[in-house]
Amino acid sequence: MRSAPPLPPALRQDASQQEGILGHLERGGALSQAEARRLYGCSRLAARVWDLKQAGYPVRSRMVRDPDGRLVAEYFIEPGERGGG
Repeated sequence: MRSAPPLPPALRQDASQQEGILGHLERGGALSQAEARRLYGCSRLAARVWDLKQAGYPVRSRMVRDPDGRLVAEYFIEPGERGGG
């Protein structure tokens, strides 16, 4: 039986980012696009959140003001809905 071919680098990076983002949210952190880029090198946070939602994670969003006063989406998981603690 053959093993599956290795994932392309872009897909491996997406999976690694998704794991980091999920851990962040399950630890009670909220995450904006700017924070996701800085902490996890993720330039497409909405796509990673969509993947998590498709996998059944209850990620929510709210609009907040960033330090420059712009409205941005911030993603989080409610305390009672966290799987990891």
